[in-house]
Amino acid sequence: MQGIESYEQTLETMALLKILAIGMHQIEEGNVLPAEDVIKRLCKQQEDH
Repeated sequence: MQGIESYEQTLETMALLKILAIGMHQIEEGNVLPAEDVIKRLCKQQEDH
C-alpha cells in the first residue's frame, strides 16, 4: 500500500515525464523556437500588460 505523500509524488513525477515526452516529440518534429525569440516574445507580452 502506498501513502498519500508517496502517491502524490508519483503523480507529480508522471506528469513531469509526460511533459518531457511531449517536449521531446516537439523537438523531433522541429516544432521549436530559438530561446532568444521566446524571450523577446515574453518581454513584449509583459510590456503590453
